[in-house]
Amino acid sequence: MITGIGHIAVVAKDIDKTLDFYTRILGLPEGFRMHNDDGSLWMVYVLTGNGDFIEIFTNGEDGVEQPTNAQGFKHLCLWVDDIETTLADLKSRGLDVDPTKIRTGRSKCRQYFIADPDGVRIELMQLMPDSKQAEVLKK
Repeated sequence: MITGIGHIAVVAKDIDKTLDFYTRILGLPEGFRMHNDDGSLWMVYVLTGNGDFIEIFTNGEDGVEQPTNAQGFKHLCLWVDDIETTLADLKSRGLDVDPTKIRTGRSKCRQYFIADPDGVRIELMQLMPDSKQAEVLKK
C-alpha cells in the first residue's frame, strides 16, 4: 500500500547555491548527505516535514526551459501554515516576493509560486478550511 511521497528529486547545477536556497532561504533542514566512492558529494536530502524529503543531486548540466504546460512534472508544492507570514520571512532572507500575487486556487487553497536556482517551480500552498484538500483530509 502506498503511504505517501518519500521524496522529489531535483538536479542542481551549483549544489552550494541550490542548498542555500532550500536550507537558508526556505529554512528546510538538511537531513543527510551521500557520497560517491571517490568521496565526492553525490546528493543531499533536505527534510520538508512529515518524513518527506527533497533529494538534490549534484553536477546538473544546463537544462532546457520548459513551457508551463509541458507534459510531465509541473511543480513541487510545499504546505505553509500562513502564506503572508511565510512570504515576509522569505523576503527577510533575500527572496524577491510580491505578496500582491498571492491567489486563491480553484480548490480554495491560497497559493504563491517561486522557483529554485535551477528553475524548479515551487508552489507554496496554505490549506484553507473550506478547500477541497481539507474536505478530503477530514475523512
